[in-house]
Amino acid sequence: MATGPVAAHVFERPGTYNVSVTASYLTYTTTNGTVQTSVNTATVQNIQVTVDDPDVVFAGTKTVCIANNTAAAGSGGCPMGAATPPGTSDFYTALQGCIGTGKRCLFKRGDTFVSGTPVTVQTAGPATIGAYGSGALPVITSTNITGVLRPSAGVSDLRIMDLKITGSGITDTGIGISVMGGVIEKLTILRLTIGGAAGSNIGEGIIMQSGTRISNSVIQDSTISYVGNYVGMGVAIFGGVQFTGIMGNLLGPMTDGATHTVRLQNAINTSFTNNTVLQPGVAGMTALTIRALEHLTAPNPDTRYVYVGDNIIDGGTKSAQIFQIAPAGTDQNNWVSDVIVERNRIKFGTVGYQGLITEGVRITVRNNICDASSGGAASRLCFYVAAENTVGAPNPDDIRILNNTCYNGGSNPTFYCVFIDANATKAITGTQVVNNLGYAPSVPTTVMLGVLGTTVTGTIGGSGTYGNSSNAQMKSTNPDFINASGSFSTPLDFKLPSSDSYAIGSGIQAPVWSDFFLAPTFSPPDIGAVNH
Repeated sequence: MATGPVAAHVFERPGTYNVSVTASYLTYTTTNGTVQTSVNTATVQNIQVTVDDPDVVFAGTKTVCIANNTAAAGSGGCPMGAATPPGTSDFYTALQGCIGTGKRCLFKRGDTFVSGTPVTVQTAGPATIGAYGSGALPVITSTNITGVLRPSAGVSDLRIMDLKITGSGITDTGIGISVMGGVIEKLTILRLTIGGAAGSNIGEGIIMQSGTRISNSVIQDSTISYVGNYVGMGVAIFGGVQFTGIMGNLLGPMTDGATHTVRLQNAINTSFTNNTVLQPGVAGMTALTIRALEHLTAPNPDTRYVYVGDNIIDGGTKSAQIFQIAPAGTDQNNWVSDVIVERNRIKFGTVGYQGLITEGVRITVRNNICDASSGGAASRLCFYVAAENTVGAPNPDDIRILNNTCYNGGSNPTFYCVFIDANATKAITGTQVVNNLGYAPSVPTTVMLGVLGTTVTGTIGGSGTYGNSSNAQMKSTNPDFINASGSFSTPLDFKLPSSDSYAIGSGIQAPVWSDFFLAPTFSPPDIGAVNH
């Protein structure tokens, strides 16, 4: 099951699957002073997804089994009837002799291969690059290669899966997968390890080069870490994505010198879910940033309909600003709109001072847990609504911050749950701050909502209003969290008790369907991300 306005799933086992999609609309009515909720739903059932058997699609010599020595060719789990060329440890040579439409190129698990030349793939599928047998993933080791694999113009319906791509160490400037050449359709990247450990560092992970975007694609269940050794790039995932799911990946930590851990530069109808995103490689960079395409022309809504849900986003010891949704720069006409951020755990490290920065139009931030506890002497804020002097981009508008939990177990000078920061040339309009729960018992000054700038208008909510904790409650009233360890070590973290918490039933109706653990909301609702 997946939730959210944009969702994705990968079926692997052959068969026909009947998929149901349900859309729901929540409404509120008041009868004799009592607020009642009703849910109108529409369901489309029995959408059929058929997964063909790869042993049929790639039968016989359409499958090629590649080992690093001739004596092992064809042994150890190679599908029956597959081609078994003489062994080679040269990844480029092996793949160039195999890849093509209707071909499956499988490398022997447990074997190691060397990549000295980038492999440009321009095959219209179906095609697969993967592994056969059992045991450890086949390892492809490169040194400063500008793309061990380079899917390019003409690629469609290509699977790259079950490989480990490593570099030469912390000085490596190479790229694991470099996508280039316009819009690449139906690219599945599944269960890859890129970098993966100290000593196996590589320069960059998965890069969609300038002018390139993957569409109807998936990046899933992969580990991309110990990436980047130079200032300027060095990211786990970078670039343009549309109609794409990025799910279940471990991204980071990064090598010193890398920039952001993940930077989605131009995202449309994209789901980023169930990932763990760890610290970037340079102080001041972010673990996750969602930005728009760089351009200086007329307005173009070029990053929109993005769903960010159920992730752990941890700033570690480097990230001052942990998660950012904003234009790429102050001199560019960047548009970011229609983004939903929910059920994420945002965790500060020793230098973090801003949890989530939002600058766009129609951004909803709900049911998130922000833990600002770890170290550091600076003031901290969880949810930051910002307006830069960005040329051409719209003023931030209709940003909703709903049912979040803001916690700080440290002793920073000041802790803000929400902060709105405008300037003389950019207005921030229509921000809604509703049902947010805050607690920071050791912080001298606690603030539910801070506002800076005279161009902030139309704000709803604040200290002790619209279901939010008051400044005094943030400082002095324990909401009785169950096991609020600040470590995210158990699923009970920041849950409310069954009774005796001021947060229970003290919220107002808001467009929130369920809590952090997908439990339905009540009437009247609790405040914070987790129901009792």
